[in-house]
Amino acid sequence: MTTTTSAPTPITGTAASTSSSSSTTRVQIFTPGDHVPADVSLPHDAVALDTATGLRRVTRICTVVMDGRRERDESTSTEIKNWHQSSILETRRDPTAIDVGDCVYGRVHQLQNDRIMIHVLAKENNTTSRAHEDKVKCAESERTADQVQVLVNHDADEAAETANLPEVTLLGSTTSTRLATLRKTDMRAFKVDELEISSYFRVGDIIRAHVIGKSADMTLLSTMHSDDGVLAARSSSCAGREREVLAPGEDATLSGRGSGAGLFSAASTSVSALKPLSHEFMLDAASGVKERRKVACGRRKSANKILQKYSLTEVIKS
Repeated sequence: MTTTTSAPTPITGTAASTSSSSSTTRVQIFTPGDHVPADVSLPHDAVALDTATGLRRVTRICTVVMDGRRERDESTSTEIKNWHQSSILETRRDPTAIDVGDCVYGRVHQLQNDRIMIHVLAKENNTTSRAHEDKVKCAESERTADQVQVLVNHDADEAAETANLPEVTLLGSTTSTRLATLRKTDMRAFKVDELEISSYFRVGDIIRAHVIGKSADMTLLSTMHSDDGVLAARSSSCAGREREVLAPGEDATLSGRGSGAGLFSAASTSVSALKPLSHEFMLDAASGVKERRKVACGRRKSANKILQKYSLTEVIKS
């Protein structure tokens, strides 16, 4: 196989020749960022489309075995050697890579008119993909803003939910390399036109979402499923203190982060954490004020334990 000069040149090497004098074998290694030639087939999760150039790019290390066979060119009556892919010898996956179908945890970084930017903090391992791209109908039904219903635990056995927590991989803390996009059309399944982003998400909220799209320069998230949405949030009365620690769970108040402090700091001023009340409301127990959010309704107990275990609500440093 011949690599074009315009594409990144993969590392190549020639292995021992086979028993036939007309056939040889070589190993070709593709590293993240390399262009994938049209005659090479790699696993779907090892390739991403570069939307800027239209080229396929490798996202993880892949080692391909190529067979070189002499074939007769009938037009010139000469023999030429053509390289053909015979097998994929080895693929190594980056454990921090994010793929379509992954369940991720993140912090709301920025609000825009039609989308929000999420700083992805962690992902669950071995997540089964859901058909979010098919607009799966949420467990939420249409309700008016005045209807406040007690959250229903979607798991029949709460003990089983928290006994076997999924393994979680913590991701890098550099904001520029871990930003994902949650579009307005992917936030919920009903009355999308009436949705006001600033009413359902606030900067600093901790959310759970699923990856529904991935390219070389963009990651798309969805919170359509009832299990996805805001897991932990602080009261709007704490505006301007988004970088302080936010605690998940049922506690009504928590301490902010003092200089050199850990997750909780008695020396810091208390800030009010919101408790989930319904699919679209959370309660400030200190003041009794309800605030609208797109609340994650299902698997909350296991999610809160994950947030606590991995300290996902601590300050994010750029």
